[in-house]
Amino acid sequence: MPLLEGEERLRLLNLQHNLITKIENLVSLPNLIFLDLYNNHIEEISHLHTIPTLRVLMLGKNYIKQIKNLQNLTKLDVLDLHSNKIGRIENINHLAELRVLNLANNLIKTVDNLSGLISLTELNLRRNIIDQVNGLNHCPRLQRTFLSNNKIGEFENIPCLKDCGQLSELTLDGNLIFNKKGYIQFCLTNCPSLKQLDMRKVTPDMREQSGVANLTGESLAADAARSGAESTQAATSDYIDRIQSTNNPTAAQPGIPGAGGLTNMALGNLAQNNTISNPPVNTNTNAGAANTAAGQEDISPEGLLQVISQEW
Repeated sequence: MPLLEGEERLRLLNLQHNLITKIENLVSLPNLIFLDLYNNHIEEISHLHTIPTLRVLMLGKNYIKQIKNLQNLTKLDVLDLHSNKIGRIENINHLAELRVLNLANNLIKTVDNLSGLISLTELNLRRNIIDQVNGLNHCPRLQRTFLSNNKIGEFENIPCLKDCGQLSELTLDGNLIFNKKGYIQFCLTNCPSLKQLDMRKVTPDMREQSGVANLTGESLAADAARSGAESTQAATSDYIDRIQSTNNPTAAQPGIPGAGGLTNMALGNLAQNNTISNPPVNTNTNAGAANTAAGQEDISPEGLLQVISQEW
């Protein structure tokens, strides 16, 4: 990473789509709050102790194997580590202000070690190898949990779900339990506040049908298709708008696809709240279009916009 001298006021730094192998040379950026290193060659989280002001850390699509060296980042709001090689959730219990955690498309087998995340509202664990889910009940503000495309085979493998009555969005499609009898009843009984299940709006008809013990997620989806019901848009569908320019942050401009960015309007709001004098460094504004799977791994726009709408 380059050493940016004379940029003490810099708050947003975007270094997506490079060949960076090591996080370093951040000591000269004492006011940095947003760091985006999506799609590089980073193998280890390191040298972040010099920027305790950081609120958003985007490290998706790298080669990171372990979550570590975050002990000084107690102000983190967003931590995005999707599409790495992480096998375990660990070393994040001190992040009491963290609201969005994205660990999609990693190698996680068990969900645990979530105690201390008292502000967490969104957890994305799509596309791992998860067969056991524990500890969601340690996150009292958790509203959105995405567990699609894992290896959860039995209702008993998610015992904590019964203590997550505050959940408003849940996805479990792509798991074996999705096709088990009683799936819908299980989800709606344990999570009575659900508004979306598997990216479909929870309707009064769905709640009425949930009393049918043999109703599976697959059969409900087929019923909705036959009746012409409109599906709600996926939680991550709009998040592929990226940063392209901050010269006119409120103007509608095409974004850079791929994970790790903000919509231009969101960036504009962030800049106004923080009196940002320098635009983020973006060394590649011609990145190719992201594929569908990458879009599914991104942080949902609702979660991220909720975070950045706060005055830092």
